[in-house]
Amino acid sequence: MERIKQIIVAVLRRLKLKPPPPVEETGIDEEAAEAFLESISENERSLSDAAVRAALITSSAGVPNTLASTNYSLSIIEGMLQNGVDVRFLATQQLDLPVLDDDLLLSDIFLPAFWRRSPSGQFVRDVFSSQEFDFVLNISTPVSQMRAQAQLVRAHGAVYVHFSGESPIRVFPAEEKRQEFVRLVRESSDGIFTVSDYLRDYWIEQGFSKEKIFVMRVPVRENLFPDNVDQNAGKHAVYVGNLSHGEIDDLMIIAQSVVSEIEDFSLSLFADAAVGRQEELQRRIVKMELENNVSIHPPLPLKDLAEIEANADVLLLPRRRGEFSKAGFPNKMGEYLMSGTPVVCSDVGEIRAIIGDKSAFFVEADKPDLFAKQLISVLSDPSTARKVGQAGRAWAMEHVGSYRIARAMLVWLDNLRVKR
Repeated sequence: MERIKQIIVAVLRRLKLKPPPPVEETGIDEEAAEAFLESISENERSLSDAAVRAALITSSAGVPNTLASTNYSLSIIEGMLQNGVDVRFLATQQLDLPVLDDDLLLSDIFLPAFWRRSPSGQFVRDVFSSQEFDFVLNISTPVSQMRAQAQLVRAHGAVYVHFSGESPIRVFPAEEKRQEFVRLVRESSDGIFTVSDYLRDYWIEQGFSKEKIFVMRVPVRENLFPDNVDQNAGKHAVYVGNLSHGEIDDLMIIAQSVVSEIEDFSLSLFADAAVGRQEELQRRIVKMELENNVSIHPPLPLKDLAEIEANADVLLLPRRRGEFSKAGFPNKMGEYLMSGTPVVCSDVGEIRAIIGDKSAFFVEADKPDLFAKQLISVLSDPSTARKVGQAGRAWAMEHVGSYRIARAMLVWLDNLRVKR
C-alpha cells in the first residue's frame, strides 16, 4: 500500500498539484497504479501556447471510462482541442481507473481515481489556482458539489456554464429539491448548454434569457468512424446503451418477433449494467429461446465501438414516451448516424424534427410489434436501408461533428464573456 501512495504522490507532483489527505485503502493494486502512472507519462497532452483554457467537470455522465456510447465529454474536448483550446478534464467522483485515450491528445487533470471519497476542497482549489481557466463547464455533479464549484470558479474569474442534458423534472421529482437546483443554476451560472429546444424553453421559463442558452446536439468524434464501409446484406442488429433502461424489455419482444420471420437474425447488445440486471436478462433470453440470436457484450470505448456500429446492418434505438425522451436528444443518436448504418428509432421527443424524415426509420413509440415490423422491412430491403444510412451520415457530418460544434460553442462562450 505504501508503494501505491508513493506512486500517487508522484503523479500529483507531475501535475504540480498538492496531494489530498491520506485515506483508507481502496483495493487498487500496485500494478494498476503503475499502469496509470505510465499512461500519464506517455501522454504529454498540453497545448502550452493556447490562448484559451477550459475545464470540464463531471462526477459521472460522460466520464471517459469504458462507457458504451455516452462519451460526449470526450467529443467536446476533442472539438476544443481542434480549435486550439487547452482543455482540462476533472472527474471528481470516478471510482474506477480512467481509460486514457491515446488517440485523443487530452490535456487533462484527473482528480485521481484511487480514492472512493470526494477529493478535499483544498485539493480542488489547488487545481484551479494552478490553471487559470477562462471557461469551466459543469457536465454533471451533485447539487452540493455544484455549489462549491460555482463559488470556486467565480472566485477565479472564469465563466461558469452548466450543461443541461436531462429534464430537471425527471432528475429531481421532488418540487423542493428541484427548485433548490434551479435556483443554484440561476444564481451561479453565466450560461447553459442544452441538448434540446425543450430544455432551452424550460430554462427560459426559469429566468434565463435566450442569449445565455446554447442549444447543441451531442457532438460526435467523426474521425473515429470509418468512411465507405462495405456493408453486407446481413441480418445483424446492434444496440448500445444501458441494460437498466426499460427499452431493453421492448428489445426482447422485438427480437422474438423478428426471429419468427427471419431465423438467422442476430442482435448484439453492448451495454453496461449491474450484475443482477445482466443475469436476469440472460435468464430471460434463455426463457424466450433467444440464446442463439441475442448476445450481451461488455461496454467498449468509442474508438472500438465505432467500427462495430459501422459494420452492423442496422442500429436500434427504441425509446419510451416520458419526460426523459421528451427533453433529451439521445447521446448515441449522433454516433449511430455518423456510422452510416441505418437506424430504426422510436418517434419521440425532438429527434425526427431535428434530423428529418430521411435520415432514419421512425416508428411509433411504445409499440414493439410495429418496431419489429419496421426492422424486418429494413433488413429485407438493404438497398433502401443503405440510402437512409448514407443520409444519416451526411446529416451527422454537417450537424454534430465535434470540431463544428466546439467552434460554435467557443464563439458563444466568447460573447458570453464579453457581456459579463
